[in-house]
Amino acid sequence: MRPLTLGDMERMEEEHPDLLANGNRLTLRRLAFAYALERLGDLPAEAITPDLLAQLPAQDYGALAQAEEALEKKLRAACGRDGADAS
Repeated sequence: MRPLTLGDMERMEEEHPDLLANGNRLTLRRLAFAYALERLGDLPAEAITPDLLAQLPAQDYGALAQAEEALEKKLRAACGRDGADAS
């Protein structure tokens, strides 16, 4: 998993306006996972779609959420080491 970019967020809006229109928090996370995952098991990034992720069992969704949290911790730690100011 990699961090989302602004370009990812723009593509999400362009490619999936129907999914974003419902305002569902879980749907938004599913979209974010689809863009941030570099692979899922043997599947390459280009095979990972929001529709594919919608079929995941809840336990797998939890594993993705944990991976996202671990990535966020690494990014926060890296910013702290670099002396970057988030404000």
